[in-house]
Amino acid sequence: LHRRAAEKRPHWSFSWANLTSAKSMQGEFDAEFNTALVNVMTYGPYEQAALDRVIHAGISAWQRELLSSEANQSFLMALANSAEISAGFARGIRSRLQTRNLVEELCPAIPFHTESGRQRICG
Repeated sequence: LHRRAAEKRPHWSFSWANLTSAKSMQGEFDAEFNTALVNVMTYGPYEQAALDRVIHAGISAWQRELLSSEANQSFLMALANSAEISAGFARGIRSRLQTRNLVEELCPAIPFHTESGRQRICG
């Protein structure tokens, strides 16, 4: 279902975000998952709902070291972009990272756009 939606709307980030989420829930961190994650960031780099799904799925893949190089960069950019959307959204992302003890591990790798963004996610 999500794959067909992405095929019919290849430039719509939410189709790719839904595919990313579905594959993550099924534990399928394969090439299609990585491509979908990259496509979310290509077509909707500041779409909050899409970023939320990508970050949730990306955290799972990151912890298992299953992201391709390009998907890894897209995941880190999703974290950076999330810090710029709103303080509340960034706090939610920070909370997810803290729950999984990933703040110290991820923060040095995230290409933040601003110091205030860094503060929102990393403290």
